Amino acid sequence: MLRKTIVLAVVALASLAIAACGGDDDESTTASDDAASSEDFVAEVTAACDAAGAELVSSQEALQGAVLGDGGDLDQLVQDELVPVYDGLISDLEGITPPEDQADAYDQLLSNLNESVDLLENNAEELFAAASGETNEVTEQADELEAESDQLAADLGIPDTCGEGESSGTTGAETTG
Repeated sequence: MLRKTIVLAVVALASLAIAACGGDDDESTTASDDAASSEDFVAEVTAACDAAGAELVSSQEALQGAVLGDGGDLDQLVQDELVPVYDGLISDLEGITPPEDQADAYDQLLSNLNESVDLLENNAEELFAAASGETNEVTEQADELEAESDQLAADLGIPDTCGEGESSGTTGAETTG
């Protein structure tokens, strides 16, 4: 039971930055050109998030071991495995141009993603304390960023499955909720 809880917490935390890629499926556009542009934008963002999500799945076992204390240095794992994936995702997302009317929300989403990665990079131990049910200032900040990012993503029309591999056909980690 504890292992399942840890796995879910690890998946939830590892998907913190990826969560910035997903919101609700509610997309509202009015003109057909805007719709096509928005659809292309959403497809590009979703593909980038799905690719990053698939990379994170490959680090999951090592991350679980580090969080459980069974082996591995958590800070080193974060620096070597997770941060490069998120940095690559940010780079990919920065190369995607949103529709003009969504530029401000997208810029804020990217800002939140960068802030999430900074939190992970500089506060891994505090963030992963959530695996044991602890909350602290860092986990609260991460939760706030995730909620704001989810809303921004929903406003942009980015599906909530983004980063889970569902739109590209790859399988992500099984989670509930």
